[in-house]
Amino acid sequence: MKTTIALITALLSLLPSTQSAGQPSNNSPFTLIAAHSGSAIHLQSIEASSEHFFIGTRPSTYCPVPPLNQSDCPPGTSTAINVYADGSASLDVEVPGGQQIYISPTGALSYTPPHSHLIPAGSALGTFTHTTNNNPNSNLGHLTFTGLGATGFVACPHHNGTAPWQVFADVQGGDWGRCTGFDALSSEFTGGLGAWEYD
Repeated sequence: MKTTIALITALLSLLPSTQSAGQPSNNSPFTLIAAHSGSAIHLQSIEASSEHFFIGTRPSTYCPVPPLNQSDCPPGTSTAINVYADGSASLDVEVPGGQQIYISPTGALSYTPPHSHLIPAGSALGTFTHTTNNNPNSNLGHLTFTGLGATGFVACPHHNGTAPWQVFADVQGGDWGRCTGFDALSSEFTGGLGAWEYD
């Protein structure tokens, strides 16, 4: 069964990929780190895993080998993101159809699974903003989200109070008392595509 899925995926890769309904902005793909001085999450990377985003874990990726050769797979070691002029965002992937990023009604920073555009009702897709730094001595930028009454991002610890921390937008009505607010700083991703797909 997995071989059949991999073969279909490889054949679909010959079709044009549409990562998002939006038009690309002038920004290049980027990775994210959390900035909150003095906290356990400070300057840790933000990674995609299990259709959500976490701090303190590695990205979860997949590439269909075979039929593809391992050398044809993107590295899959970082989470690369695109933001578009209409405020939508997607993961920087090769899988046909792309993987769209959204904020769920609970505030969870989330993404669609491969080969699916199913997004929970009440989610927000179109209020991401990525700004880049014009300082020639720094390539850091900033990702923000302003939908669903949110003012920023927070990292909420695992049930035992430690890593990994799940990333949320602080949407209205959420209980963020045990979470840590942070700035989502971006750095240009220059490694081609981030992954074939993120699991």
